[in-house]
Amino acid sequence: MKNLNNPYRDIFIFLLVGALGILIFNQYSFRYRDTFPRLIELSQGIPAGVSPWLAFQNRLLGPWIVNGLSFVLGSPMRGILFFYLVALCTQSYCIYFLLNNLTSSKNIAIKGTLVFSLLLLGYQDPNFYYPWDPIEGIIFSIFSYLALRKNPSLLILLLLFIIASLNRESSLYIAFFIFLLGFNFSKNFPYIKLHSYWHMLIGSSALLAGIVYTKSIRTFLFKSQPDGTLDITNQAIGNHFHLGANLKALLYTNFSGNLNGTMTAANSIWIIGSIIFIVWLVARAKTDFSILVRILLIYLVMVSSILMFGLINETRIFFPLFIVFIFMYCRFFLCNHESHDAH
Repeated sequence: MKNLNNPYRDIFIFLLVGALGILIFNQYSFRYRDTFPRLIELSQGIPAGVSPWLAFQNRLLGPWIVNGLSFVLGSPMRGILFFYLVALCTQSYCIYFLLNNLTSSKNIAIKGTLVFSLLLLGYQDPNFYYPWDPIEGIIFSIFSYLALRKNPSLLILLLLFIIASLNRESSLYIAFFIFLLGFNFSKNFPYIKLHSYWHMLIGSSALLAGIVYTKSIRTFLFKSQPDGTLDITNQAIGNHFHLGANLKALLYTNFSGNLNGTMTAANSIWIIGSIIFIVWLVARAKTDFSILVRILLIYLVMVSSILMFGLINETRIFFPLFIVFIFMYCRFFLCNHESHDAH
Protein backbone atom coordinates (compact mmCIF):
# COMPACT_ATOMS: atom_id res chain seq x y z
CA MET A 1 0.00 0.00 0.00
CA LYS A 2 1.41 3.38 -0.92
CA ASN A 3 1.98 5.93 1.80
CA LEU A 4 -0.14 8.68 0.22
CA ASN A 5 0.22 12.29 1.30
CA ASN A 6 -3.49 13.03 1.20
CA PRO A 7 -4.59 15.91 3.48
CA TYR A 8 -8.02 14.34 3.99
CA ARG A 9 -6.39 11.07 4.95
CA ASP A 10 -4.12 12.92 7.38
CA ILE A 11 -7.12 14.62 8.98
CA PHE A 12 -8.92 11.28 9.25
CA ILE A 13 -5.89 9.65 10.90
CA PHE A 14 -5.52 12.58 13.30
CA LEU A 15 -9.17 12.28 14.34
CA LEU A 16 -8.90 8.48 14.53
CA VAL A 17 -5.90 8.61 16.88
CA GLY A 18 -7.72 11.13 19.09
CA ALA A 19 -10.82 8.94 19.05
CA LEU A 20 -8.73 5.98 20.19
CA GLY A 21 -7.50 7.99 23.16
CA ILE A 22 -11.06 9.05 24.02
CA LEU A 23 -12.32 5.46 23.63
CA ILE A 24 -9.66 4.20 26.03
CA PHE A 25 -10.48 7.00 28.46
CA ASN A 26 -14.20 6.18 28.37
CA GLN A 27 -13.49 2.50 28.97
CA TYR A 28 -11.00 3.22 31.75
CA SER A 29 -13.21 5.81 33.44
CA PHE A 30 -15.95 3.17 33.55
CA ARG A 31 -13.66 0.29 34.50
CA TYR A 32 -11.93 2.18 37.32
CA ARG A 33 -14.78 4.45 38.39
CA ASP A 34 -14.85 2.97 41.90
CA THR A 35 -11.10 3.52 42.35
CA PHE A 36 -11.03 7.25 41.52
CA PRO A 37 -11.68 8.36 45.14
CA ARG A 38 -8.70 6.25 46.24
CA LEU A 39 -6.57 7.60 43.40
CA ILE A 40 -7.48 11.14 44.42
CA GLU A 41 -6.53 10.31 48.01
CA LEU A 42 -3.29 8.79 46.74
CA SER A 43 -2.50 11.87 44.62
CA GLN A 44 -3.06 14.15 47.59
CA GLY A 45 -1.18 11.90 50.01
CA ILE A 46 2.07 11.23 48.11
CA PRO A 47 3.26 14.89 47.97
CA ALA A 48 2.44 15.12 51.69
CA GLY A 49 4.51 12.02 52.49
CA VAL A 50 1.56 9.71 53.08
CA SER A 51 1.28 6.74 50.71
CA PRO A 52 0.26 3.07 50.94
CA TRP A 53 3.78 1.87 50.17
CA LEU A 54 7.26 3.32 50.45
CA ALA A 55 7.70 2.40 46.76
CA PHE A 56 5.07 5.00 45.80
CA GLN A 57 6.79 7.92 47.53
CA ASN A 58 9.10 8.91 44.68
CA ARG A 59 6.27 8.89 42.10
CA LEU A 60 5.55 12.59 42.36
CA LEU A 61 4.93 13.90 38.85
CA GLY A 62 1.48 12.35 38.28
CA PRO A 63 0.09 13.42 41.66
CA TRP A 64 1.50 16.94 41.20
CA ILE A 65 -0.28 17.29 37.84
CA VAL A 66 -3.54 15.81 39.18
CA ASN A 67 -3.50 18.17 42.17
CA GLY A 68 -2.72 21.15 39.94
CA LEU A 69 -5.59 20.34 37.60
CA SER A 70 -7.89 19.77 40.58
CA PHE A 71 -7.05 23.24 41.84
CA VAL A 72 -7.59 24.88 38.43
CA LEU A 73 -10.84 23.01 37.71
CA GLY A 74 -12.16 23.40 41.25
CA SER A 75 -12.78 19.70 41.88
CA PRO A 76 -10.51 16.69 42.54
CA MET A 77 -12.80 14.43 40.49
CA ARG A 78 -12.82 16.81 37.51
CA GLY A 79 -9.06 17.17 37.87
CA ILE A 80 -8.27 13.47 37.79
CA LEU A 81 -10.73 12.74 34.95
CA PHE A 82 -9.30 15.55 32.83
CA PHE A 83 -5.78 14.30 33.61
CA TYR A 84 -6.54 10.79 32.34
CA LEU A 85 -8.33 12.13 29.25
CA VAL A 86 -5.38 14.33 28.25
CA ALA A 87 -2.74 11.76 29.22
CA LEU A 88 -4.34 8.90 27.29
CA CYS A 89 -4.91 11.02 24.18
CA THR A 90 -1.35 12.36 24.39
CA GLN A 91 -0.06 8.82 24.68
CA SER A 92 -1.91 7.80 21.50
CA TYR A 93 -0.66 10.80 19.56
CA CYS A 94 2.92 10.28 20.78
CA ILE A 95 2.93 6.69 19.60
CA TYR A 96 1.46 7.55 16.19
CA PHE A 97 3.62 10.58 15.37
CA LEU A 98 6.86 9.04 16.68
CA LEU A 99 6.24 5.79 14.81
CA ASN A 100 5.44 7.77 11.67
CA ASN A 101 8.72 9.66 11.98
CA LEU A 102 10.71 6.53 12.83
CA THR A 103 9.36 4.36 10.00
CA SER A 104 8.39 7.05 7.44
CA SER A 105 5.12 5.16 7.02
CA LYS A 106 1.67 6.31 8.10
CA ASN A 107 0.43 2.78 7.48
CA ILE A 108 2.86 1.26 9.96
CA ALA A 109 2.31 4.09 12.44
CA ILE A 110 -1.46 3.64 12.54
CA LYS A 111 -1.08 -0.14 12.80
CA GLY A 112 1.23 0.26 15.79
CA THR A 113 -1.12 2.75 17.44
CA LEU A 114 -4.14 0.49 16.88
CA VAL A 115 -2.32 -2.53 18.33
CA PHE A 116 -1.28 -0.63 21.44
CA SER A 117 -4.80 0.75 21.86
CA LEU A 118 -6.24 -2.77 21.65
CA LEU A 119 -3.70 -3.96 24.22
CA LEU A 120 -4.68 -1.10 26.54
CA LEU A 121 -8.33 -2.09 26.16
CA GLY A 122 -7.78 -5.82 26.43
CA TYR A 123 -5.09 -5.88 29.08
CA GLN A 124 -6.75 -3.70 31.69
CA ASP A 125 -5.38 -4.33 35.15
CA PRO A 126 -7.91 -5.83 37.58
CA ASN A 127 -7.11 -3.27 40.28
CA PHE A 128 -5.73 0.16 39.41
CA TYR A 129 -4.38 2.41 36.67
CA TYR A 130 -2.25 4.90 38.57
CA PRO A 131 -1.52 8.51 37.53
CA TRP A 132 2.10 7.62 36.78
CA ASP A 133 1.09 4.87 34.35
CA PRO A 134 -0.04 6.96 31.33
CA ILE A 135 2.88 9.35 31.92
CA GLU A 136 5.20 6.36 31.79
CA GLY A 137 3.56 5.39 28.49
CA ILE A 138 4.39 8.81 27.03
CA ILE A 139 7.95 8.70 28.37
CA PHE A 140 8.59 5.22 26.99
CA SER A 141 7.17 6.17 23.60
CA ILE A 142 9.79 8.92 23.37
CA PHE A 143 12.47 6.65 24.80
CA SER A 144 11.70 3.83 22.34
CA TYR A 145 11.83 6.29 19.46
CA LEU A 146 15.23 7.58 20.56
CA ALA A 147 16.60 4.11 21.34
CA LEU A 148 15.85 2.90 17.80
CA ARG A 149 17.61 5.78 16.09
CA LYS A 150 21.25 5.49 15.06
CA ASN A 151 22.47 8.58 16.89
CA PRO A 152 20.01 9.51 19.64
CA SER A 153 20.51 12.90 21.27
CA LEU A 154 22.31 12.55 24.60
CA LEU A 155 20.84 15.85 25.81
CA ILE A 156 17.26 14.74 25.08
CA LEU A 157 17.91 11.39 26.75
CA LEU A 158 19.19 13.14 29.87
CA LEU A 159 16.21 15.51 29.95
CA LEU A 160 13.89 12.52 29.54
CA PHE A 161 15.74 10.74 32.36
CA ILE A 162 15.24 13.71 34.69
CA ILE A 163 11.51 13.98 33.90
CA ALA A 164 11.08 10.21 34.18
CA SER A 165 12.82 10.24 37.58
CA LEU A 166 10.07 12.50 38.91
CA ASN A 167 7.47 10.03 37.65
CA ARG A 168 8.80 6.59 38.53
CA GLU A 169 11.99 4.63 39.13
CA SER A 170 11.74 3.14 35.63
CA SER A 171 13.87 6.15 34.64
CA LEU A 172 16.82 3.90 35.53
CA TYR A 173 16.27 2.03 32.25
CA ILE A 174 17.03 5.25 30.39
CA ALA A 175 20.25 5.72 32.36
CA PHE A 176 21.24 2.13 31.60
CA PHE A 177 20.56 2.73 27.91
CA ILE A 178 22.84 5.79 27.91
CA PHE A 179 25.52 3.55 29.44
CA LEU A 180 24.99 0.99 26.66
CA LEU A 181 25.48 3.72 24.04
CA GLY A 182 29.10 3.69 25.12
CA PHE A 183 29.54 0.29 23.46
CA ASN A 184 29.23 -1.18 19.99
CA PHE A 185 28.19 -4.80 19.53
CA SER A 186 29.14 -7.21 16.77
CA LYS A 187 28.45 -10.79 15.73
CA ASN A 188 32.18 -11.23 15.22
CA PHE A 189 35.03 -11.12 17.72
CA PRO A 190 35.46 -8.83 19.61
CA TYR A 191 31.72 -9.04 20.29
CA ILE A 192 31.67 -5.86 22.35
CA LYS A 193 33.87 -2.82 21.92
CA LEU A 194 34.05 0.42 23.87
CA HIS A 195 32.75 3.17 21.63
CA SER A 196 32.37 6.25 23.85
CA TYR A 197 33.85 6.86 27.30
CA TRP A 198 31.57 9.88 27.53
CA HIS A 199 28.32 7.92 27.17
CA MET A 200 29.58 5.19 29.47
CA LEU A 201 30.55 7.74 32.15
CA ILE A 202 27.35 9.79 31.89
CA GLY A 203 25.17 6.68 31.79
CA SER A 204 26.79 5.08 34.85
CA SER A 205 26.67 8.42 36.70
CA ALA A 206 22.98 8.88 35.84
CA LEU A 207 22.27 5.31 36.96
CA LEU A 208 23.95 5.88 40.31
CA ALA A 209 22.30 9.29 40.71
CA GLY A 210 18.89 7.80 39.91
CA ILE A 211 19.29 5.07 42.52
CA VAL A 212 20.48 7.54 45.17
CA TYR A 213 17.68 9.99 44.32
CA THR A 214 14.97 7.32 44.49
CA LYS A 215 16.20 5.95 47.80
CA SER A 216 16.67 9.45 49.26
CA ILE A 217 13.23 10.70 48.23
CA ARG A 218 11.60 7.62 49.67
CA THR A 219 13.53 8.00 52.92
CA PHE A 220 13.13 11.75 53.43
CA LEU A 221 9.58 12.36 52.13
CA PHE A 222 7.80 9.27 53.42
CA LYS A 223 6.07 9.90 56.74
CA SER A 224 3.61 7.05 57.06
CA GLN A 225 0.98 4.92 55.42
CA PRO A 226 -2.59 6.30 55.44
CA ASP A 227 -3.30 4.51 58.73
CA GLY A 228 -0.31 6.14 60.38
CA THR A 229 1.95 3.08 60.34
CA LEU A 230 5.35 2.70 58.67
CA ASP A 231 6.08 0.42 55.72
CA ILE A 232 8.44 -1.73 57.78
CA THR A 233 8.36 -4.72 55.44
CA ASN A 234 9.86 -2.79 52.50
CA GLN A 235 12.05 -0.35 54.41
CA ALA A 236 15.33 -1.65 52.98
CA ILE A 237 14.82 -0.71 49.31
CA GLY A 238 11.18 0.37 49.19
CA ASN A 239 10.02 -2.14 46.59
CA HIS A 240 8.39 -5.47 47.29
CA PHE A 241 10.39 -8.57 46.30
CA HIS A 242 8.45 -11.27 44.44
CA LEU A 243 11.05 -13.15 42.38
CA GLY A 244 10.21 -16.66 43.64
CA ALA A 245 6.44 -16.29 43.28
CA ASN A 246 6.78 -14.61 39.88
CA LEU A 247 9.05 -17.31 38.46
CA LYS A 248 6.61 -19.96 39.65
CA ALA A 249 3.72 -18.07 38.03
CA LEU A 250 5.68 -17.43 34.81
CA LEU A 251 6.66 -21.05 34.28
CA TYR A 252 3.90 -23.04 35.99
CA THR A 253 0.98 -21.44 37.83
CA ASN A 254 -0.19 -19.29 34.91
CA PHE A 255 -0.61 -22.42 32.78
CA SER A 256 -2.33 -24.52 35.43
CA GLY A 257 -5.76 -22.85 35.27
CA ASN A 258 -7.49 -19.80 36.68
CA LEU A 259 -5.70 -17.40 39.00
CA ASN A 260 -8.20 -15.33 40.97
CA GLY A 261 -10.75 -16.11 38.28
CA THR A 262 -8.62 -14.75 35.43
CA MET A 263 -6.82 -16.72 32.73
CA THR A 264 -3.18 -15.70 33.00
CA ALA A 265 -1.38 -17.96 30.54
CA ALA A 266 -1.31 -15.03 28.09
CA ASN A 267 0.96 -13.10 30.47
CA SER A 268 3.58 -15.86 30.49
CA ILE A 269 3.23 -16.47 26.75
CA TRP A 270 3.71 -12.76 26.06
CA ILE A 271 6.86 -12.42 28.18
CA ILE A 272 8.53 -15.60 26.91
CA GLY A 273 7.36 -15.15 23.31
CA SER A 274 8.42 -11.51 23.03
CA ILE A 275 11.91 -12.29 24.33
CA ILE A 276 12.29 -15.17 21.86
CA PHE A 277 11.13 -12.92 19.01
CA ILE A 278 13.62 -10.14 19.85
CA VAL A 279 16.45 -12.69 20.18
CA TRP A 280 15.43 -14.00 16.73
CA LEU A 281 15.56 -10.48 15.29
CA VAL A 282 19.01 -9.95 16.78
CA ALA A 283 20.26 -13.28 15.43
CA ARG A 284 19.12 -12.55 11.87
CA ALA A 285 20.14 -8.88 11.84
CA LYS A 286 22.49 -7.82 9.05
CA THR A 287 22.46 -4.12 9.90
CA ASP A 288 21.84 -2.05 13.02
CA PHE A 289 23.06 -4.93 15.17
CA SER A 290 24.15 -2.67 18.05
CA ILE A 291 20.72 -1.01 18.17
CA LEU A 292 18.96 -4.36 18.42
CA VAL A 293 21.34 -5.69 21.07
CA ARG A 294 20.76 -2.59 23.20
CA ILE A 295 16.99 -3.01 22.84
CA LEU A 296 17.29 -6.69 23.80
CA LEU A 297 19.36 -5.85 26.89
CA ILE A 298 16.96 -3.09 27.96
CA TYR A 299 14.01 -5.44 27.43
CA LEU A 300 15.65 -8.20 29.49
CA VAL A 301 16.41 -5.76 32.31
CA MET A 302 12.80 -4.52 32.26
CA VAL A 303 11.45 -8.08 32.43
CA SER A 304 13.92 -8.96 35.20
CA SER A 305 12.78 -5.90 37.15
CA ILE A 306 9.14 -6.97 36.84
CA LEU A 307 10.01 -10.48 38.01
CA MET A 308 11.93 -9.17 41.03
CA PHE A 309 9.89 -6.18 42.17
CA GLY A 310 6.53 -6.32 40.39
CA LEU A 311 3.69 -8.78 40.05
CA ILE A 312 3.73 -10.73 36.82
CA ASN A 313 -0.07 -10.73 36.59
CA GLU A 314 -0.47 -7.03 37.39
CA THR A 315 -0.90 -6.26 33.72
CA ARG A 316 -0.54 -2.47 33.87
CA ILE A 317 3.22 -2.91 34.33
CA PHE A 318 3.36 -4.61 30.92
CA PHE A 319 2.46 -1.40 29.06
CA PRO A 320 6.05 -0.01 28.83
CA LEU A 321 7.11 -3.44 27.54
CA PHE A 322 4.34 -3.30 24.94
CA ILE A 323 5.55 0.10 23.75
CA VAL A 324 9.20 -0.93 23.43
CA PHE A 325 8.19 -4.10 21.60
CA ILE A 326 5.76 -2.34 19.23
CA PHE A 327 8.34 0.31 18.27
CA MET A 328 10.98 -2.36 17.73
CA TYR A 329 8.57 -4.57 15.77
CA CYS A 330 7.46 -1.70 13.53
CA ARG A 331 11.01 -0.48 12.93
CA PHE A 332 12.74 -3.79 12.23
CA PHE A 333 9.99 -6.15 11.07
CA LEU A 334 7.12 -4.26 9.47
CA CYS A 335 9.45 -1.76 7.78
CA ASN A 336 11.46 -4.57 6.19
CA HIS A 337 8.31 -6.31 4.97
CA GLU A 338 6.83 -3.09 3.58
CA SER A 339 10.11 -2.32 1.83
CA HIS A 340 10.22 -5.87 0.41
CA ASP A 341 6.61 -5.64 -0.81
CA ALA A 342 7.33 -2.30 -2.49
CA HIS A 343 9.99 -3.99 -4.61
